[in-house]
Amino acid sequence: MNYNIVLVGCDRDTGEEILSAMKGLRYECMRMITVERELDRLAAFRPDLLVLDLQVPGTAGLFFLDLIRLEPQLRDALVMVLSDDGRFSCMQESFERGADDFLFKPFDRRELNLRVRALLRRRNRCAESGVDGNSLRMKKARRQAYLGEQPLNLTRMEFEILGLLRREKGRTLSRQYLLRHLWGGAEGLRTRALDMHISNLRKKLGKLSCCVETVPGHGYRFAGQAFPEGGTA
Repeated sequence: MNYNIVLVGCDRDTGEEILSAMKGLRYECMRMITVERELDRLAAFRPDLLVLDLQVPGTAGLFFLDLIRLEPQLRDALVMVLSDDGRFSCMQESFERGADDFLFKPFDRRELNLRVRALLRRRNRCAESGVDGNSLRMKKARRQAYLGEQPLNLTRMEFEILGLLRREKGRTLSRQYLLRHLWGGAEGLRTRALDMHISNLRKKLGKLSCCVETVPGHGYRFAGQAFPEGGTA
């Protein structure tokens, strides 16, 4: 499989480290310093993976995440964020704004290699499943969900969780956010209950389960393709 990789704001040494992680894979690489005036060119390239260094000039790095998630041909690209800002809040905001992975600089080449390949495997699994978010329909009034024409028979809580994840597609929803919306903020045993409901939901989603992702230390995210207008009724 050929991969399209975009390096945004990465200096030469960082870029070489990233490309070394691609050794043995077939890929095309585009390097960009800034993106404000090049979104059309970026979209035409149809990247599988964007590596964003938060030192990118021009558009503030994290605002770039907002831009690509609004662009139809970019919103499903995987995004890895690199930063030499050692604060946890930087990593947290990156995930909340749609990053798929985050790595502090300086990084170990071996860790980078593992992370890049894990991201690409995730993309392959979803591509090979033969389904995407557009296959999923939800009927609010009846509290029913369908994968294609097949009813999923979700419980009320599973339906609510799927609805929350779907509405915020691409954004990481923290456990606290989900607990607050589902149970009014109760934690403790509710946290384990949430994980159980997510596990059961994935089983019922079948081939689409790869789109419900766990973001370690943060929460969950729906990473399927964008839903068409009118997908919920």
